[in-house]
This record gives sequence, C-alpha cells and structure tokens, in this order.
Amino acid sequence: MGKAKAIVALIFIVVVVIVGIQSLTPKKFPNPSQVFYVNDYARVLSAGVKEYIVTFSNELYENTKNLGDGATQIVVATFLVDSEEDIQYYRANSVDLYNQWGIGDNNMGLLIIMLYSNEQFDGYTLPKFEAFLPLVGREMAQYLNEADMGSQMTDQIFPLYLDEEIALLHFYFEAMTRIYRDAYVGLFEEFEYDMEYVEEQVEIYRGTPSSIGSQPMDLLSMVFSPLSGFFDGIGTGLITFIVIAFSGGLLFSVGGGGRSDGTSIFRRRK
Repeated sequence: MGKAKAIVALIFIVVVVIVGIQSLTPKKFPNPSQVFYVNDYARVLSAGVKEYIVTFSNELYENTKNLGDGATQIVVATFLVDSEEDIQYYRANSVDLYNQWGIGDNNMGLLIIMLYSNEQFDGYTLPKFEAFLPLVGREMAQYLNEADMGSQMTDQIFPLYLDEEIALLHFYFEAMTRIYRDAYVGLFEEFEYDMEYVEEQVEIYRGTPSSIGSQPMDLLSMVFSPLSGFFDGIGTGLITFIVIAFSGGLLFSVGGGGRSDGTSIFRRRK
C-alpha cells in the first residue's frame, strides 16, 4: 500500500508541474480533439466522412511506424471564421497550428484545414465553405509539394464535386496513395480507393449526427487520459503518462512531435 501511495503522489506532482508549464504556454489555437485525426470545430463533417478519416489515418500511422523517414499522420481540421481577416489569419498562422499539434513522427505529417463561415438562408444558419488549406511537415515536403497539392490535386479534384466533403475525401485518399507509394517505396502494395463507393457510404450516414472530434480535448483530459490503465496495473499508467507527456518534447499531444516549414497551398471557394 505504501508503494502504491508513493506512486500516486509522484503522479500528482508530475501532473501539477506539467499543468503549470502548460498553463504558462500561450496558444493561438485550440488543442486537438480526443480522436486527433478529426477536429471538426466548425461542426460540418458528416459521420461517414469522420469515420473514414479516423480509420484510415490511424491505419496509416500504425502501418508506417519505424519505417522510412517516420510514421505519417494525416489530420483534418475545420474552423468557423467571421471575416476575411479571420481567413487571412489562418492562412498566415497555419504553421503554428501544425507545430502546436505536432503532426507526424519526424515531421512526416499532413494537416488539411477547411474554413467555413455562417450564412443566413431562409431563416436558418448554414455553414458556407470558404477556403481549403493543406500543409505538410518538413520531411513530408519532399513527397507532397505545392504542385502536388495544388495544380495536380486540389485544382483537379474540387471542380469534380458540388459537395466539398466528398472533394475533401478524394484529396485525402489521393494524398494517402502518394504517401504510401513515394514515402515508403516498395514497402506496401498500391493503396487503392473507389470514390463512387466512398460517396455511397458517406450518403448512408449523411443524416446521422456525430459529435466525434468536435471539441478540443481539455487540459485535465489530456493529463489523465494516459492514466486510464493505471488502476489496472500500478506503475503502467505512470510509465505511459511520462512517455506521452514528454516524447518528442511536446506536452499533451498524441501527435508525433512533427513540425512544418510552411509548405502549403491556399484555395478559396469558387
């Protein structure tokens, strides 16, 4: 019992210290959501789209651990904006968001930002798609550059769809295809996707409400979520907590600690 109390006391001290450090660190953007790969803060993504992103992003990360230049993370985030100034703010500071969330091991990440505004229509408030802004980590930039993300992907894909959610998924899967093929040469079979099937599946869940990834993880949840296994086995939770808290030099992030130099594109709604 004495040993268990000592471990609990140590955890408490570590938590207090880290919470103190975190509270003193200024942030321009919210924390990532609990699912990390989907951060639907504009509350515009349907259940099917979220399911695809969380499932395939997690699979990509697990598949590429300890391979190539590092494990890849693809993260999608939506935000509401109130003005043109807000849009330009995200454009100018998207690198800070990427770095705050620490996407990708060894800078092998892709962050896809979609901006929306609120539009009044027939007595209802509806989301209006405003801008598309993907950017990559420092190491990923050799596999996905501005031309890839712009003229070869976004400019080819988005005109195909009236629904920007489906265009997002098409871009997402095309990026994943290129990452598996070019960043991990010869390690995987060709990644294939069928957009007609994807559209059908998304439509099935179109009316299904989903709050997944719609709230930033609060500080206490970030601190204590790694301790979920603690009471199942004293000591395991502490080790997990310390590893997650300090790996990559980042606190309270399920990202791999990656950073971006700003390789990105920016496209407005047409």
